[in-house]
Amino acid sequence: MRQRGFIAIDLETTGLDPRRDGIVALAALKFMEDASVPELVTLVNPGRSIPASSTRIHGIDDAMVTGAPDEASAVERLDAITAQQVVVGHGVAFDIAVLARARAAGAARPPRAVLCTQRLAASLYPSWTDCSLEAVCERLGVAVDRRHTADGDARMAGRLLLELLPRLQQRGIRTLAEALWFQDAAGPPAR
Repeated sequence: MRQRGFIAIDLETTGLDPRRDGIVALAALKFMEDASVPELVTLVNPGRSIPASSTRIHGIDDAMVTGAPDEASAVERLDAITAQQVVVGHGVAFDIAVLARARAAGAARPPRAVLCTQRLAASLYPSWTDCSLEAVCERLGVAVDRRHTADGDARMAGRLLLELLPRLQQRGIRTLAEALWFQDAAGPPAR
């Protein structure tokens, strides 16, 4: 995957319920070899007020998203970037669920595959009791930078995958299909 590349994504939202909370920021970074290039980094107008409790986490408030693309437009742009690509994220099931809800009906262009660095780390290291983004970054030597920003979290997830790839290979996991099976075989990630 280093040579073929992958897209690391992250969303910032109005809350933690993927069935009803809206997107306030999203990022997609293309990783090739060890370099990353932003493909899409944007604030998003969720079409509703951003709760103060969420603003305290990611720093995005209502005034900042005035004039930003709406969810459907932003997700359409993201789908165009991620279509038929390997998508990577940390706890990415949440992001995928939010995107599915925000997407216009029938508008999905699915990625080729979705890898979760949280699930991969939990599968590789079942004794780890904390597989949060910060904890996994610290254990694997990835700098925690711009936490709770879409582009910062996407960049960290991409760098985590680059750190996890040789560890997966040491366990005999050499293909994308094997990595997908491995992340799903361990069950839910440790928190």
